[in-house]
Amino acid sequence: MLLSESGEIPHFVASLWHAPLEVLLLLIGVWPRSLRKMLLSSWRSLPAWAREARLHDLTPLATLHGFQVSEVAAGVRLVWEAAAAANGVPLALSDLELWHTMGLGLGSTLCVIHDRHGKLVGGFAVHRWPSRALPGHCVLRLERLGESIPAGAEPATVGAVLALARCTPRVLRVVAEVHDRNAARRARIAGALRTVGFYRKDEVRTYERTLAIDLQRDDKALLASFSAPARQRIRLAARSPLSVITIEDDTLIPQLEQIHRETYARTGEQAPAQPWTRLIAAAREAPDRSRIFGVMLADAGTVRLVAFAQVLRHGTFAVYETAGSTRLADRRIPLMYPAIWALIRWARDTGATWLDLGGITGGTSESNNDPLAGISEFKRKFGGEQLVIAEDWQFDIAPLRQHLVQSARKVLTFLKTDRQ
Repeated sequence: MLLSESGEIPHFVASLWHAPLEVLLLLIGVWPRSLRKMLLSSWRSLPAWAREARLHDLTPLATLHGFQVSEVAAGVRLVWEAAAAANGVPLALSDLELWHTMGLGLGSTLCVIHDRHGKLVGGFAVHRWPSRALPGHCVLRLERLGESIPAGAEPATVGAVLALARCTPRVLRVVAEVHDRNAARRARIAGALRTVGFYRKDEVRTYERTLAIDLQRDDKALLASFSAPARQRIRLAARSPLSVITIEDDTLIPQLEQIHRETYARTGEQAPAQPWTRLIAAAREAPDRSRIFGVMLADAGTVRLVAFAQVLRHGTFAVYETAGSTRLADRRIPLMYPAIWALIRWARDTGATWLDLGGITGGTSESNNDPLAGISEFKRKFGGEQLVIAEDWQFDIAPLRQHLVQSARKVLTFLKTDRQ
């Protein structure tokens, strides 16, 4: 049946939409004109997503403890994303088709969760990545799994993921990346994963610890929560020839790429390739989900990009995704501080309740064995609660082939070490 405007089943017209066509034609033919007018008016009053989100677009994967998890047909995915948003389901940005449009994923399957009353209460995406070690095979991955899974739906969610994995050809393993500041919810998801045979990985793919800034306060309170040096540098930047813009122009891509490379080079790393054209397009088309802030320096009659910061909004929170800055040879101006201040305010104004500062390490600027220590120390100047946020869990769908992959990795690692 069709969901009502409140996300439940009992909308009269919505229910009729799924009756057999012959029955509908018969009813329409015999009903008085006034009733037919009322039905048509009621139908038109439904929001667009409710008129289009039909349950026959779903393939049930698992039903447990009163929750049903279903796979959404690819052709109607955007309709169900809109239905989830209308029902207050906090889907992460990585759960949306927009993630693929931005060039941040190769594609995924959206799954939705209904409760025993037929109300849409949750959802998540299962990403498919090709295996680099075993051509023709793939890895299924759940990214930022957490707040969009309602309490009690964890077993059904895990069962649905395994059902999807077993009907997908050549899957080596499933990796669930649990990412949630709510320790109790994280524990419930971990418990459901452990029960069916997932095991916790020693390391996470992204980051395990981060700083969380509470955004539910005004500018004055936010600034007061920063360290004194951070407040001072934000004020200093405001008095300098710097301005902050939202980057929506492809002509700045060469400067973005240069600054990105330069920033990574200072840590001894090579900058990962970024789909800048697609990221900028997404920032234009979905400005409440993605933004790239640029810091421009006016100098000797010219204006150039000297720093940038990218922020993404997931369900109820935003993430400081990536950033970079150049080094000025002739002056000392705090380039990154105005960009961070801009993205913090943007995250709050788009409805995020907290900001994830994108991970930290345990080192300080004096740490010789931690190339990211200086970045972590910079982030700490903005305050926030330090917390554990992530854990990765894995299930081997094809244990023998997965064992061969792991053995091959060990051999390659040994050969590389031996050559050095």
